[in-house]
Amino acid sequence: MAPRASLRGFTLIEVVVGLAIFAIASLLGLLALQQSRLAIERLDARRAVLVELEGVFEALRAGQLPLRSGEIAEAARVFPVSPISAVSDLAVRLDAEGTARPKLFRVVASATWTLRGAEFHEQLETMVFRP
Repeated sequence: MAPRASLRGFTLIEVVVGLAIFAIASLLGLLALQQSRLAIERLDARRAVLVELEGVFEALRAGQLPLRSGEIAEAARVFPVSPISAVSDLAVRLDAEGTARPKLFRVVASATWTLRGAEFHEQLETMVFRP
């Protein structure tokens, strides 16, 4: 009687199928990682812009900026966006209008910026009292 061959280990097809499954899972993981990094970059850029807009409001309340509508030059901004931020082409606009109450103004600060070729907008609104 011939000795029976032992069937230990995996066949070539089983190994190839396992590698294919591993490759697909790795690609999906890398895509998820890239999407999370892009989301973090967008959130960081939005945070930097919100800090900028809040700085504009603080400068208005302190009287450092004139209360009038128009673009705000980068030199006049209190908290310029960090150069390491991914935000580019940041434009800050201020719209001020009087209200029914004297010396009280409705102020809207809006920002437009680009991040990786996509354009984003953010807007904050407040009331400012000027005696």
